[in-house]
Amino acid sequence: MKHFISILSVMLAFSAYASAQTWFCTEPGTRVSYIQKDAIGAPQNGAVQYAIKDVARTGSSTVITYDVTVADKSGASVSHPGCVAKSDGKAFTADAGAAMGQFDKGLDIKGSAPGIPENPVIGEKIADTSISIESLMANVSYSNIRFTKHEQVTTLAGSFDCWCLEYDVRGTVAFINLDTKVEQWMAKGVGEVLVITRNKGGKVQNVKELVNIVKM
Repeated sequence: MKHFISILSVMLAFSAYASAQTWFCTEPGTRVSYIQKDAIGAPQNGAVQYAIKDVARTGSSTVITYDVTVADKSGASVSHPGCVAKSDGKAFTADAGAAMGQFDKGLDIKGSAPGIPENPVIGEKIADTSISIESLMANVSYSNIRFTKHEQVTTLAGSFDCWCLEYDVRGTVAFINLDTKVEQWMAKGVGEVLVITRNKGGKVQNVKELVNIVKM
């Protein structure tokens, strides 16, 4: 009986841990690094690193504060501190500025990135959303958002249990027209593992791949 109770307590503890996970890294001090590649696999400018600074939990709510560093092939980098990701226990949302690649806190950013359900269901439609920055004449809309796959994905960082989120992106950023389709594989407690962006004809334009997770 004692053995059964011990096993049950471990199962309950694991269940509580799993339910606390969201679509982002939740361990302060961890650095999550990505490389960006073009259609033929050549590295592009814009290697990205997320440094998890703080994780605050209140009931079912989780607020993650993180810094973003973007580096080019020469090694030069720019840091963007104080980005925020949130979960209310039902859906996860990332900092709207980080989602657009616009980090300046002085910008008047309106709207939100897609809210990603914490309990994914393949094929279930997720509400459309949009982000705008009036001062930059930037407008981006996200539509046809849904989970399409549940599978293992392997990168240089290891193998991960992932759900694939697909969506269409349309709009204008810095006078550049966007019309792309995105496949975004995500893992609980990690975040993005692999992101493939294609043009409307289906040709790969950009690949973002998780390459390292370092716990400080």
